[in-house]
Amino acid sequence: MNKYVNRYTKVFIKTLKHLNVKNYKDKAKEYSLRFDKILNSADFKERDIYPSIDMVKVHAVIVMCLMLKEGGFDKDETIKAINFGFKNLKNIFKCIEKIIDVTPLSWKVVKKWNENDHAQRIKDGSITYDLFEMSENKISYRISGCKYAETFDHYGIKEYCKIFCMSDTDAYMNLTKHVLFKRYSDLSSGDCCHDEIERKR
Repeated sequence: MNKYVNRYTKVFIKTLKHLNVKNYKDKAKEYSLRFDKILNSADFKERDIYPSIDMVKVHAVIVMCLMLKEGGFDKDETIKAINFGFKNLKNIFKCIEKIIDVTPLSWKVVKKWNENDHAQRIKDGSITYDLFEMSENKISYRISGCKYAETFDHYGIKEYCKIFCMSDTDAYMNLTKHVLFKRYSDLSSGDCCHDEIERKR
């Protein structure tokens, strides 16, 4: 697991520097030890059973959130800073999404993406859907159970799961020419995740 500890420690260092944390080297060492301990725990092994969820990344972010919260940073500061730490990776996805956005096939790509994601989540049980409807020009779903949110809740910081909930909203911000995305609620702050995605005519 050392490669994962090293990878995400670098992200955390970038996050700490963005927040102007003076003793970032000491905090980075503490992060490495805490993250490594979690990765080698029985609890992590019990949770790392869903092929559609990168539980290593989920726990990497959880440890970041816990440490920044303990350091006096509020939720919004923490989420913003961690997103900055992952900025390089996010920019790669942003470029891909922007390319998809300019093509007339973007709606078909979005439909296929949602169809495949739904199938994978149902297969491994990582997400519980109360509703999933897909028509020619619209996709609707409501989610009442999510292993992302449940894992954050296990550590007492369910509201910080917003950082993963935002991945959808961030993606659709780059897919605006042919797609309209509406989020009514998510599980970081409510009792369900309710989204609608429509094809722009």
